[in-house]
Amino acid sequence: MKWGFSFSTKILLIIIVANVFIATFLSLFMGYVSSYNYPGGEALQFVNSFVQSSYENRPVTIHMDVATCMTGANRFVQLHNNLTTYDKTETTKELFDLWNSFDILITDADMNIPSQDPVKSSLLDSSSWKKIKSIKAFKTVTIAPLIKIVQEAKQDPSTVLTLANIVKNDLFNRQATGVKDILTSAIVLEDYLYVYERVAEDKDLKSKYETLITQYKLNAEDEAPEVEHADPIAFDEVKEDINEEIDELEDKIESQLQDQLENQLNNQ
Repeated sequence: MKWGFSFSTKILLIIIVANVFIATFLSLFMGYVSSYNYPGGEALQFVNSFVQSSYENRPVTIHMDVATCMTGANRFVQLHNNLTTYDKTETTKELFDLWNSFDILITDADMNIPSQDPVKSSLLDSSSWKKIKSIKAFKTVTIAPLIKIVQEAKQDPSTVLTLANIVKNDLFNRQATGVKDILTSAIVLEDYLYVYERVAEDKDLKSKYETLITQYKLNAEDEAPEVEHADPIAFDEVKEDINEEIDELEDKIESQLQDQLENQLNNQ
């Protein structure tokens, strides 16, 4: 028995197969992009290597701020020995008390730019610290490299063959170096964390703390000011609105597909 497909059916099959490939590619690409969302882990790995080479047989204390701890800096990445101490102190009073005991600092604050955080603004002094590393994190995705490839392919068709060879070589060698370089070119990164090494002791910490308490009305226990609670969320209304938006989106996609098929059939 011979099976036959109408032109519209073939178009639909092509669209379905293309969607599968596109969805798979986007999933892999976004998975690769997500690897840049853990600058804290990368910063801690750098600090561990730096400590092992520069603080051999010497005690060292590393302070990590909240942004660092929330982006991959955890115990699994830490060194486990008696000479290395990792500090995650958050309360203002304890930070001021322990500040001069920190040898390495990992923070999201760039000391070249005035901090909007009153505590960091009081503690961070560029004359006491030396920046030794900037850690980048994901910012956005750009299609500029894709546009460049398309333009080069128009001018020189061999560009497509070159890209195909890159993919073939990666598959043959069981690696993804070439493809990884292409994907990386589409990812825009920005400085997110900074690693500093202490070069001098901070002075007048007690007076800075007292000034901070006076100016910002923080108590000695580092209690945050009361925050007005938002009105309770009407989950049923939110759910209904989301369902309506999904229905509208589905209708819009279905209408666009029908229009495309009709246009292609009319052009035949």
